[in-house]
Amino acid sequence: MEGLEQVTPLPKKSSLLKGVGELSQAKSYYLQALQIFAEFNDGYSVQTFSLPSLVALYQQTQDEEIVVGIASVLGIGVEEVRGLLDGGLEWVLGAGIV
Repeated sequence: MEGLEQVTPLPKKSSLLKGVGELSQAKSYYLQALQIFAEFNDGYSVQTFSLPSLVALYQQTQDEEIVVGIASVLGIGVEEVRGLLDGGLEWVLGAGIV
């Protein structure tokens, strides 16, 4: 459970950094949190915190590293992640990715 304890503040840090324009660091924290939540099979946190935050950040920045990072963590293709970004989070929930 050590990893989950370490990740708890990451979404909060990410939100604060995003709020002050530190988008690159926010992206890093959001992807790190996604990785840890996924490793612990914490689908609730992935769906509730990580993916919505990353989708919002992608919509703001159009940063392709976000697409690649999500694909890598979830073990899916980049095109599938683009479907997530185009179709919204319902795509992920409906596809049973997490």
